[in-house]
Amino acid sequence: MISVHYNIPYSVLAVMLLLCTCEIATGQVGIGTDSPAIGTVLHVEDLDGTEKSGVLLPKVFLTDLSTTNPLPPTIRKGTLVYNTNENLQRGYYYWTVTKWQRLNAAIGSMAKFVNSNNHTDNNLNVVAGTKADVFGLPSTLPIFNDAPQTYERPNSTPASNPINRRFLDVKEAGRYQITVNLSIEVNPTNNGISQVEARLALNDVEIGPFFKSSEMAVGGSKRGSISFTQTLFLTANTRLSVVCKRGSNSSGAVYLSDAGTSSFFIEKIK
Repeated sequence: MISVHYNIPYSVLAVMLLLCTCEIATGQVGIGTDSPAIGTVLHVEDLDGTEKSGVLLPKVFLTDLSTTNPLPPTIRKGTLVYNTNENLQRGYYYWTVTKWQRLNAAIGSMAKFVNSNNHTDNNLNVVAGTKADVFGLPSTLPIFNDAPQTYERPNSTPASNPINRRFLDVKEAGRYQITVNLSIEVNPTNNGISQVEARLALNDVEIGPFFKSSEMAVGGSKRGSISFTQTLFLTANTRLSVVCKRGSNSSGAVYLSDAGTSSFFIEKIK
């Protein structure tokens, strides 16, 4: 049992007790009313009956829509919070067991893709830049794709064509929230420090800021990561990709880590 102590005057406590009543027989709770409506567990009314009050739920700074962090990993399905992270778009979110779903999002319009393998034929640490193989080969099914008519990977032949794993076509116009998570590692033969930068590209035009990985070295931390979220308006038939480039004073080859460790999550929110 948790005991919480507040320095509250007895007069205020008396008012609070009058406003908050529990119907023990039915397990109902009434706040601002002594007659909770039938069929409710919690019934809240404003204090003066003018219908000018609201309910404020807990504020949480979500760091990733695909994990419960900073809440415990065992939270229940349906847990509701107000997210304050601007990069993930502020608003009310509920936990669906696999991700946070925004209340006013377009339900059924989301997808998550992962890399097929580490693709050592594609060095991400190059000055000119290259597209990350984050969407997977045609044989690698998305983690989920609720709207296959909206999110399509190129279907070029042969199936091994890099274009199939480096691009995603968005068929419908709208406002989208995109979260990129890249897990990367240095080539074992590297010397010196390696660092990679990444950002989105729309129809091969790079947009937004670069997001940097941590520094990597064969003699130190061999692995790094890049994570970012952006909210964008996309026109119909926009081709998305993730561009990676060499960071300043960086050297050596850098590749994606093992299969399934890098992901691209997209959701239509308006």
